[in-house]
Amino acid sequence: MNVWAATPLGPLSTLPPVVRFSLQAVFSVGIPISLVVAAIAWRNRPAAGSRPLTVFMLSMALWFATVLGSSLVPGTGLSLLLSKLLYVAVVTIIPAWYALVLEYTGKGNRLTRPRIGLFALVGAVAVALVFAYPAVEVFWTDVTPAAALPPGETASISGHRFSHGPGFWALFAYGTALLVAGTYHLLRYLYYAQDVYRRQGQALVIAVAAPWTANAFYITDLTAFDPTPFGLFASGLAFAWAMFQFRFLDLSPVAREAVVENMRDGVFVLDEDDRLVDINGAARDMLDLRGQSVLGDRLDSVLDDSYQPVAAVAVSASEDSRTTVGVENEYDTRYFDVQAAPQRDGRGRDVGRLYLLHDITDRKAREEELERQNEQLERFASLVSHDLRNPLNVAEGYVELARETGNVAHLDEVTVSHDRMRDIIDDVLALARAGQTVDATEPVSLASLAWDAWETVDTGSGTLVVDGDCSFLADQRQLRRALENLFRNSVEHTTPGVQVRIGPLPGDEQGFYVEDDGPGIPEAEREQVLEDGYSTNEEGTGLGLSIVRSIVEGHGWSLVVTDGRDGGARFEVTGTAAAHGRVAPEVDDD
Repeated sequence: MNVWAATPLGPLSTLPPVVRFSLQAVFSVGIPISLVVAAIAWRNRPAAGSRPLTVFMLSMALWFATVLGSSLVPGTGLSLLLSKLLYVAVVTIIPAWYALVLEYTGKGNRLTRPRIGLFALVGAVAVALVFAYPAVEVFWTDVTPAAALPPGETASISGHRFSHGPGFWALFAYGTALLVAGTYHLLRYLYYAQDVYRRQGQALVIAVAAPWTANAFYITDLTAFDPTPFGLFASGLAFAWAMFQFRFLDLSPVAREAVVENMRDGVFVLDEDDRLVDINGAARDMLDLRGQSVLGDRLDSVLDDSYQPVAAVAVSASEDSRTTVGVENEYDTRYFDVQAAPQRDGRGRDVGRLYLLHDITDRKAREEELERQNEQLERFASLVSHDLRNPLNVAEGYVELARETGNVAHLDEVTVSHDRMRDIIDDVLALARAGQTVDATEPVSLASLAWDAWETVDTGSGTLVVDGDCSFLADQRQLRRALENLFRNSVEHTTPGVQVRIGPLPGDEQGFYVEDDGPGIPEAEREQVLEDGYSTNEEGTGLGLSIVRSIVEGHGWSLVVTDGRDGGARFEVTGTAAAHGRVAPEVDDD
């Protein structure tokens, strides 16, 4: 197999001058291309695979140079010297390619010092045997100049015919073993690789298959000259293609073993320039990247605006950091636990960072619910300890007074205190139920529910006006309690004969309103009236509107206090996703 021989172009006499000149032009172009690729690889030497690629391309440049030089001075002593020097490239290029494959496939830890030393020893021995000819005829048994050949026999482009000895065939077996082993690792990796890695790997396959295929054409007599240099030239172009088109040196796949496609948690890897090196399916789903070609691009350039907080945390993350990130979209807010860890290659060099992405939205919701419940317990404790203590003290005082005086009329005041304590207890229980998140809902009619609530409230001479109807999903019992409290608030804080109006919000707004024609609520007090215990009525508990707010928020809606059309208080509930169905207004004269 002439890939190891110093006879790269076969019989000189079979090549017309034009063809020989064209081949020499190809060698001349191949030298600078190989040197440029080697220089770029060397500048990227912190990246995995950069050093063996540099050696590979320098060896290729040397190969081209020696073949070109020997073709210019065929049959001379200088030509023979260049043919010997060619083996410096021969014994280097295949081990360099093998090392490149190991680092590329994440097996760089196999390139131990003893193994590298063995590669160097084999190469040194082979080159020594080459330069020892003719004193030692182990590598070559005979080298005949073209001028000394019998008529009809031809020489190579170097002007010599070489007869190979056992040293040559031993080197051939050694090189073949490295090529087979490297090809096995590469093909095995390609079987499991994906996206940009597979395309990179295909470039590597071309880089090694080209010279093998070219040499196979020659040794099977399919061509009159040895096209191995053309295969090597194609190999160099393949590496350049991988480098510039697929960022071969930048996108090392050593992190791929850590990415498990069937993981429920998202996993992605960034290189040192914050470009996506790898990402599994779960992370694509979490970051809304399913079906997009994103490998090789910066993370912040492929994420939508709503996911930029994830990119910001990933880029600024330190080693072994852990951060919670909130992502808001038009539907909800998702929370992610982002855990970062440094990623190193087989030699322990930093090549990027690996991130574990865990959706903790449900856990966050449970934590917030627990926090809300704890706050509610504190509210209840305050209400029970403060609001119940006053009427209880009053009742105890009148009981003691009745005992001392024997006047049972004082017990009427005890009954009043008991009634107030009962109201407080009822309101606290209602507040507890209202504070729970609503799970079970059903379609309700605003107009129908308003009339039902109005009938259960002592409204005196007040009137209710229903300005149309709308339907939406709600907990009917809780919503009725909210309407009762709103109606009661209007009756208790206005003059007799108050008019209360209820109806859907106008236009495209989703929700409803309740308003009265009373004195209204000053703007400075509109937030306070919704707080626990706030009341301008000495006989009130101050919980009515707080209960309304809790019921509204438990449904996921919003409550706003504003001015009514007649200057009274107006409460607007939004976010009900109501389907407005307008009907003629109705008036209750009771």
